[in-house]
Amino acid sequence: MERKLSMIHTARPGVVTHNNRMSLSLLLLLAMLLGFGTFAGVPVLWQLEKTDIRHDDGHAYAWPVALSWPLATRPDAVGAPNEAFTELFEDGKPLGPPHQMHANIRKEGHGKFSHWRHELYFSASDDSDPRTNEHRYAVRLRLFLAPSLSLVLGLFGLLLLVKRLCRDRCRKTDGSRLVHDGIRFMLILSIALLCGWGTMKAHGVMLWVMLCSAVVAAIWMVYALWEMTREIPERSSRGVRVGDLTLAAVSIGLTLTVTEAVLAWHERAGMSPDERGHDVPRQAHETANSHLRTLLNSFSVSVPSEVLAQVAWRQSLLTMPQEWERRSAMVEGAVRASQWHGILHVYDANGIRRTSDFDAKRSNTFRVMVVGDSLTYGDGIEERFTYPAVLQRLMEKEYAIEFLNLGSDGMQSEDIKKRIYEFVPRLRPDLVIYGVCHNDFLPSGVGQYAMTNNFSIPLPEWLKQDLMTRSRILRLTSDGYSAFLLRVGLRADFYEDILKDFGNYQGRFAQDVAAMNAYVLSQGLPPMVAIVLDQKYRAVDPRPYEITKIAERHLARAGMDVIDTEPYYRSFSEQNLTVSRWEGHPNEVANAIWARMIEMRVRNRSDLQPFARQ
Repeated sequence: MERKLSMIHTARPGVVTHNNRMSLSLLLLLAMLLGFGTFAGVPVLWQLEKTDIRHDDGHAYAWPVALSWPLATRPDAVGAPNEAFTELFEDGKPLGPPHQMHANIRKEGHGKFSHWRHELYFSASDDSDPRTNEHRYAVRLRLFLAPSLSLVLGLFGLLLLVKRLCRDRCRKTDGSRLVHDGIRFMLILSIALLCGWGTMKAHGVMLWVMLCSAVVAAIWMVYALWEMTREIPERSSRGVRVGDLTLAAVSIGLTLTVTEAVLAWHERAGMSPDERGHDVPRQAHETANSHLRTLLNSFSVSVPSEVLAQVAWRQSLLTMPQEWERRSAMVEGAVRASQWHGILHVYDANGIRRTSDFDAKRSNTFRVMVVGDSLTYGDGIEERFTYPAVLQRLMEKEYAIEFLNLGSDGMQSEDIKKRIYEFVPRLRPDLVIYGVCHNDFLPSGVGQYAMTNNFSIPLPEWLKQDLMTRSRILRLTSDGYSAFLLRVGLRADFYEDILKDFGNYQGRFAQDVAAMNAYVLSQGLPPMVAIVLDQKYRAVDPRPYEITKIAERHLARAGMDVIDTEPYYRSFSEQNLTVSRWEGHPNEVANAIWARMIEMRVRNRSDLQPFARQ
């Protein structure tokens, strides 16, 4: 037995030398791969298939840049508008200039292009259609390693070094052990800093992987520092204290990582690629909403199947997708613009959803001016799905009629009265429709949700927003925390703000609606048509229904033509007609229902019949 142990011991140095060489070779290979893949990249030439190109708008066309992990490109972004290395060729000749605003590509063309996120927006040199012209197009993309893979490879290399140093430590003399431990400490510190940096940059699953790695590295960094200060290390403490802490950190990190992955899967589970490669909701969502389809049919409301699928998918989400975050945008002709829920919102100087002035009044067209607040504007949905736009499509085939949407965010009845005073003489409508929101009872300038920040988490707002943008778990936790505070009464909701001084609010609202209808009549127009818009559950909260009925009484006393909402409540009181759990404005279905209700009232008007198409 002693002879066998001696043979094993004498053979160990050769094995160690061989292992050292293998480790160094592997580390050198990792360093080369990291440096080249992370910083240099590899240029690759792709031919653009004409069937993959879609028309965007104007002279602009888009081609999907479809890459999967572990490869990535570096497209232009808001914070780095000239980041992309992309080159575009037409028949072998370079097009350009690159990094162009999409509005310029659409308007000017002549070869301008931009690599933005996952799509290449470009125009032909002669502004022809690249799907049908005789030119051939190619794009040279510079491919990089995905940042997550770069981090993993870097951590793996540092861990190899730490492991080798830990093995060699037992063979060091007391004189060199302190230097050896210092090197090990610096390597562990490098791992902790790298993981901390990754935590600040990563999204989703990688955020929790990096955070867990940073915590584990910090634990071992403290242990290494502590070990350096002791003359004789206590080996038994390493397995008990450090090992237990490491196991606990890894267990918590694994739980959070799996939870984040499940939420991400749930978010994408209802999506499938369409013919252009874009993710769209599966029709299964529309099928699951068959009861709503039946109700719509009984109300003679037509909503496309793909829209119903989109509505059902949005309402099924547990966490808000990152691309739904509100961010600023630039649109030619708009005073300001933003993206919210993936939908473009544009505003002119009056807060109206337009980028140009209204056309002059035509004598052969029946003009309807629609006023209201954000429900009429259409927050959270495309402009074509707002009830004034749906009304336009419902009636324009049979009548020479136009609906002008003057809805603006944050308006109360006093503001709408001023808007009527300003725009009726300018636009000369034949009819005015008022889409009433419950918060129109509030005085002008009085904001809603006055207690919305009560008991908020004591962190800087920018930090909270950044963390929630990068993690579905944190977004879900924040939503749950806010819902809990609302349930226990520590925060006020939409209706508590309205009802806290409802007696005084009613008197001012009654005066406003009476004044605006009197002014419309004084301009030689018929009485205003009014409808109270409500997308909330009556079955869950009866307050909206009660406010609606009070509003309708005041509108009728003011002499307006009030559309009765009782059939609407009877049919849809148990339906969720909001855009999503993060956007409480009415969705496309609610707008389609209201458009149908208004159409039934307007269609039979005697003053509209002269504008019927032959």
